[in-house]
Amino acid sequence: MKKRIFSLILSLTVAVALFLPVAAYAASTDVSTEVDAEYVFDVYGLLTNSEQRKLENRAEEISEQYGCGVYIVIVDDYEDYAYYVETAAEYIYEDTNLGMGSKRDGVMLLLSMYDRDYDIVAYGYGNTAFTDYGKERVAEEFKDDFRSNDWYNGLNDYLNICERYLGYAENGKPVDVGHDPEHIDWGRVLFKAALIVLVPMIVAGIVVGIFWSQMKSVRLAGTAAEYVAPGGLDVQVSEDVYTHTSVNRIRRERSSNSGGGGTSVNSGGFSHSSGKF
Repeated sequence: MKKRIFSLILSLTVAVALFLPVAAYAASTDVSTEVDAEYVFDVYGLLTNSEQRKLENRAEEISEQYGCGVYIVIVDDYEDYAYYVETAAEYIYEDTNLGMGSKRDGVMLLLSMYDRDYDIVAYGYGNTAFTDYGKERVAEEFKDDFRSNDWYNGLNDYLNICERYLGYAENGKPVDVGHDPEHIDWGRVLFKAALIVLVPMIVAGIVVGIFWSQMKSVRLAGTAAEYVAPGGLDVQVSEDVYTHTSVNRIRRERSSNSGGGGTSVNSGGFSHSSGKF
C-alpha cells in the first residue's frame, strides 16, 4: 500500500515538473489582455483600460474601412518570443492569427518595453500600403511621443498616420520615395533652387566680366573715317545653299528602378522597420 502511494506521489511530481515549463512558456507568449481585444494587445500593462478601449475602437474603425488590419502589441520583452525583434513580431502575427481577409492583410506595431525596442511589420496588402520608406515615416510619427513616455498619444498618432497612408494606397499612390504628400525635403528644395538660380547668375556674371574687361581700350572715334579698316572696305558676296539635314536617333532603355523605393519582403511574406524609442 505504501509503495502504491509513493508511486502515485512520484508520478504526480513528475507530471507537475513537466507541465510547469510548458505552462510558463504558454503564459509568456500569450498576448491576451483584460480588455476584449482584437487589434490592441497590451500584455505589459502600459495603458489604462479606458485608453486601450479607445485605441481598440479606433483601430477597428480604420481596419474595417480599408480591409487591412491595423494592430498594436505591447510586451515586456520580445526575447520571450524570439531572439530577434523582427522574428518575434512575425511569431506574434502568425500565432495570434492577425490580418484581414484570405491574404491576412495587415500592419502591426510591436513595442518591447524592456529595452525600448519597436518593430513595424506588414503582411499582404500591408506591404503595398506601407513601403520601406513609408514605415520609416510612420515610426517618426510616434517616436517623439514615446521619448517623453507619452504612450497613448504616440499610439494614437500611429493609428492616425496608418489611416492616412491606407488612404493614399487606396488611391493608387502609396507613400514612397518620390511621393510623400506630408513631407517636404527643404534641403533638396533649396539645393535645386540654388542650381536653377545661382549657377546661371554666376555664369552670366563671369561672361559679362570678360566682355567688360575687353571693352576697357575702346573709345569713341572723332571722325567716321577712323571706323574704316586700313586698305578700305572689301565687300564680297557669299551664298549658302541648304540641301538636307541628317538626324541619327539612339533609343534609350528606361530603367525599372524608381529610385530605391518599394517594399523589401522576406521569404515569409513579411516586411519590417525596427529600432529604438
